[in-house]
Amino acid sequence: MTRIDPDGPLPSFDDLPIDKSDTKRPLNAYIWGEDDAMGCLNLLTPARIRNAALLIKTGNIFPLNWDLEKPNPPLFERSALKHDVLHRRKATAENPLNTFDDMYQNFNTQSSTQWDSFGHFSGTAGTFYNKATAADVAEGSKIGIHHWARKGIAGRAVLLDILAWTKATGREYDASSSKKPVSTADLDACAQWQGVVFQVGDILLIRFGWIEWYERQTPDEKANLGKNFRTLGCNGLEASRDMLRWLWDHHFAAVASDAPPLEAIPKPLPNPHSMDLHETMLSNWGMPIGELFYLEELANSCCWDRRYAFFFSSSVLNKFGGIASPPNAIAFK
Repeated sequence: MTRIDPDGPLPSFDDLPIDKSDTKRPLNAYIWGEDDAMGCLNLLTPARIRNAALLIKTGNIFPLNWDLEKPNPPLFERSALKHDVLHRRKATAENPLNTFDDMYQNFNTQSSTQWDSFGHFSGTAGTFYNKATAADVAEGSKIGIHHWARKGIAGRAVLLDILAWTKATGREYDASSSKKPVSTADLDACAQWQGVVFQVGDILLIRFGWIEWYERQTPDEKANLGKNFRTLGCNGLEASRDMLRWLWDHHFAAVASDAPPLEAIPKPLPNPHSMDLHETMLSNWGMPIGELFYLEELANSCCWDRRYAFFFSSSVLNKFGGIASPPNAIAFK
């Protein structure tokens, strides 16, 4: 199977092959080859990485991982992290040396800031990226996150600050509600307001304002979110064919936000134009989805200097067959 050159012309959304079992769902399983495990991360070529490095002007860095313990309690019935500090060697009168280790228990890689790998979500046919089966995901070698770890993730990233844009332009907006999901028109308007011009291979970061909203909640309100996650509301991208076309035709390498999912939830009642972003992006395209990215300090910097494009790096856990990982991501300005 011919592998497309990531530095060459790329197919448009309407040129993608169609899954015969569901004609609404465009596929991308064969663009990078039958044995590929990187998906749209293939767009992070050496040439694009070199150009992205030129965006480093001040040397300021912005870590994008939220606290491992947040949200607390975790959402979606995921386990809470337990951290044990082990005093391995204790000082004595004869030897003043102390040594410590620590251990993480119940560490769910999707309880806090995370990349979803291609093994996280299948398509409607039950298969994953590049037609990997559930057995392939369980075995680990075909599309495990170790493939990303061994190559690394780096390139040009762009922040779209939806929360700041809505405040500045007087638009009605609620980060904790899905009644008015963010549309493609909203994304274009926000980019224009910020002066952003997208490039092929960009890593798109979106600040919906969910973490800022969450941090203002009381302990009881946070506890209720963890216990009753099915009532959780948060704004996010509109789950539609138009949104998928917008995401694909911009040829992003990956998309991440500060919300628990990328899509607005709860989703509106089913309609003919509704399409699940997770299913298509992860299983059909191989476009990584990041969730609960901590973007507050980065957003403040971008607002101050009006530079919304920057160098980005991420080093995921090198775990064979991993399904997800903290991104260990940093923005460099």
